[in-house]
Amino acid sequence: MLQKPTKNMLYITEKEVLTLLNWDEIFKAIEIALKSVTKKRVIQNPRSLTQIPETQNILFSMPGFIGNNAEINALACKLVTSFPENTKKGLPSILANILLFNQETGQLQAVIDATEITSWRTAAASAVATKYLTMNKPKKEILAILGSGIQAKIHILAFQHFFKFKKVKIWGRTQKNVEKLIQELGLNEIELVSDPKSCVENADVVITTTYAKEPILKFEWLKSGYHICAVGAGSNPMEIDLETYQNAHVYVDHLSGAKEELKHLLEKGVVFKNEIGALIEKIEPYPVNQQNTVFQSLGMAVEDCVVAQLIYSKFINKNN
Repeated sequence: MLQKPTKNMLYITEKEVLTLLNWDEIFKAIEIALKSVTKKRVIQNPRSLTQIPETQNILFSMPGFIGNNAEINALACKLVTSFPENTKKGLPSILANILLFNQETGQLQAVIDATEITSWRTAAASAVATKYLTMNKPKKEILAILGSGIQAKIHILAFQHFFKFKKVKIWGRTQKNVEKLIQELGLNEIELVSDPKSCVENADVVITTTYAKEPILKFEWLKSGYHICAVGAGSNPMEIDLETYQNAHVYVDHLSGAKEELKHLLEKGVVFKNEIGALIEKIEPYPVNQQNTVFQSLGMAVEDCVVAQLIYSKFINKNN
């Protein structure tokens, strides 16, 4: 999918992005990104961080390139700002934009609002990982969500689209937020629970989205053969206890990035078995039925690249 130079740089708003997002297409794009990492068709460096003095405000930059693919090739850079005080101004604390470039000329093709893209591609990566890590496991019946924010919501939507769990249990620190989330989702299969233990007991798949600095998930609560999606690197979260990691095969999206940005796990003796791309490419076998697994999601620039390219191409086709 090559880009043709445009006379004018495009700006694709969040409203327009939402009309173009599609779970099945994004799943395929993220699957391509993950396997391309393993096939060495990707260039991406650990995200850089610019801390604004005397504030908690941060600018992250995430450049990436994916090439030599029949389906999607892209050159882009995502810029993310984290301004915690924005909530007092009625603004999101996290804002993101993707700059998409023409791969042959370096021309800036588009600036794309990427807050929704970030949410969708993160959940899609968890779904891709879950597909391959649970390939040999029994039918998935119960999904447990720890957290009640944006990532909790988008993961429920993604996982119900792809896996259709019979029951979804949610726990969050603030019951009011969980109640609001359940009302927004409007799904009959959702159940609010009062504590993390009750939430994860008997769950086939657990998703952690709290970014907690101390464990809120303990190994002793989990059923044999558990699968966990731990979302995001955050600021060195440790929401899963060490025993859970030690008794599981831990996979990541990008090994070199994980070794840099997930040092807090490596320093505690956590071993990363491989990338998800190794399973997609069948370089190694899928985990067996009773094998415990963890997908430690980091989030990659190349995921943003492929989804930005997808949105750009759909926008061009729609408006021509």
